[in-house]
Amino acid sequence: MIYQLSDNIISSLGFTSDDNFNAVKQGISGLKLYENTFNIPEPFMASLIDNNALNEAFLSIPSKHKISYTRFEKAAILSAYKALEKTNIDPSSEKVLFILSSTKGNVELLDQEKSKAYEPERVYLWRSAQLITSFFENPNEALVISNACISGAAAQLYAWRILQNTDYEHVIVIGADLLSEFIISGFQSFKSLSTEICKPFDKNRCGLNLGEAVATVIYGKTDDISSLRENTIFLLSGAIANDANHISGPSRTGAGLSIAIEKTLKDIDNNNISFINAHGTATPYNDDMESMAITATG
Repeated sequence: MIYQLSDNIISSLGFTSDDNFNAVKQGISGLKLYENTFNIPEPFMASLIDNNALNEAFLSIPSKHKISYTRFEKAAILSAYKALEKTNIDPSSEKVLFILSSTKGNVELLDQEKSKAYEPERVYLWRSAQLITSFFENPNEALVISNACISGAAAQLYAWRILQNTDYEHVIVIGADLLSEFIISGFQSFKSLSTEICKPFDKNRCGLNLGEAVATVIYGKTDDISSLRENTIFLLSGAIANDANHISGPSRTGAGLSIAIEKTLKDIDNNNISFINAHGTATPYNDDMESMAITATG
């Protein structure tokens, strides 16, 4: 069985999973309306991680390295470090694999003014992955997953498959995306952002809000679940389906998503499902598509 050993979440709501969970339970939101931020003239609603808090937390980590890390790399390393603190796992073991999941990584370094302090390769996800694994002195080549908005789910599915079919004992999945002028202006060019708090699956939804977050989940495997703590989370199933609809959008009838849901729930009783974590972008087409797929699969 594949199970979760530890996790961490870093966002504007806090730097631990408990901080974030408790804030959500209390109805606290990290969303704010930003104006004249990232050199963008139009206002946008977003959730940003405090830079000073991130730098202070990162500097508190013991390190042998004298590398100038980007904000993205600092957040990823910090999240993994905090998740590892709650385990007895040696991240330098050859039996441990790192997976880095991100849609953008250091994409802001495409701007030559912002990239002057770094080598050209830092714009690539594989290079960030190298630096993250070397921080923890891990000897294995990290796996990089970048599949747009399903990157996080895809990374966990790959972790499940790797643990089932290889000799790795633990997989550390890091998912990270931070905002920049490039990202926000890109979404604005699609007219997909809202200057209000988004309303997923609402009749009056008018666009999405962007946010910064980093999360780490550490998975392991065991044949003896009796040895695990109560309320252990297990990774049971998963699937990916490509409907080949269009380069920038899935089928508006949810064809691909329906296939993925059906494959995932093949051996699971729908009556035992208590929560669905949907994409829910609060854009007209996405929410329609997801609603159709979820309804079609019962």
